[in-house]
Amino acid sequence: MTIGLITVSNDTFTNPTLCALIEQLGTQGNDVALFNDKNLANVPNHLKHIQYFDAPKGILFPKRPDNFVNYLQLYRRMIKQLKSNAIVHLIAVDPIGLVLAGRIKKLYKKINIHYFSFEIFFNEEVKNNPIYSNFKKKEIFYSRYVSSIVIQDKLRRKNLINENKIDVGFDKWYFIPVAPILTESLNQQHRSTYALKEDDIIYIHSGSIAEWSGIEHVISAVERGLPERTVIFVHNRTKFESSNPVHQKLLQLSIANPNLILHDEVFDDYNEYLSFLAMFDYGIVLYEPDGGIFTGNNIRDIGLSSGKFSSYMAAGLPSLMYDCQMYREIAENFKIGTIVSSRENLSFHIKNRSLMGIKKDACRDYYQKSLNPISVIQEFIRKELYKTI
Repeated sequence: MTIGLITVSNDTFTNPTLCALIEQLGTQGNDVALFNDKNLANVPNHLKHIQYFDAPKGILFPKRPDNFVNYLQLYRRMIKQLKSNAIVHLIAVDPIGLVLAGRIKKLYKKINIHYFSFEIFFNEEVKNNPIYSNFKKKEIFYSRYVSSIVIQDKLRRKNLINENKIDVGFDKWYFIPVAPILTESLNQQHRSTYALKEDDIIYIHSGSIAEWSGIEHVISAVERGLPERTVIFVHNRTKFESSNPVHQKLLQLSIANPNLILHDEVFDDYNEYLSFLAMFDYGIVLYEPDGGIFTGNNIRDIGLSSGKFSSYMAAGLPSLMYDCQMYREIAENFKIGTIVSSRENLSFHIKNRSLMGIKKDACRDYYQKSLNPISVIQEFIRKELYKTI
């Protein structure tokens, strides 16, 4: 069987949920037809069960007649490829993927759309942007055509129901945290590889380095002074750029502060990345919503859509966490970290060793019981993709 997946994003193979889904489909003997802009596809060589097909770069119809004709021809080719490969299940990633899939379904009604929601467009945040406001209307319209929805947690489900006007009686929901699947035991990397001391207490801030990702909290903690033998290691998922004001601030700060270490290594797979994380003592999971379309309410209620949080838990890192409803509940019920607040900020918790009594095994146990996505992914495949049409 061949399963279709349509997306305009370039993170298909760095998104833990999509990676796990694609690998599980291959393990079970299925093929995946990836509909994506060819410049963004970057299919890893080891995934032999993926076929690549062109897809539109976006949902806006081109104004030039020749480009408009080419745009429509892409839809014709996609429908032809769906039919020739006997594809009846199409996974639509995020709002743009949903709109593209919805247009296909209007022309090829046999398709079942399975919506994988990682970003939610909130009406209040797009209402003053004519392009996104119009796009949101299309997303709401095509939401009525979905057969199932994959989202990370119940709060994000509530938000999606409200923002997309989804019938409250719709019951085909699958909660899959953005979390990697551990395929083998972690071989913890040696600190000496990164010129780190074994007896230092090291906090890791890993991922996107921007104001919305809470990096100002790290900068403030360093400027206030770190305790002796305490290091903050900042790992950027992309290269540091001196032209980026936030990156430039960090680069200058690291020169004057040897206990701030910057790093931007790219890892080949999640096991390698988790082995890297496992050598640290503690994690920093902080966010700062800024009201943007992607970084406002999406960040406010990030919950289990944070791949950073789930990766830290899988690697066994007690964490200092962003003050949101879900993390407060997790910290209270599972004892895997402590909440950073305006009163007790990052500097306070580092200086007071707030995480000292939290065990690494508690974090690993929480990952296995609450974050490991394998069982729900397998349930989704079994119930939605293997059912008769």
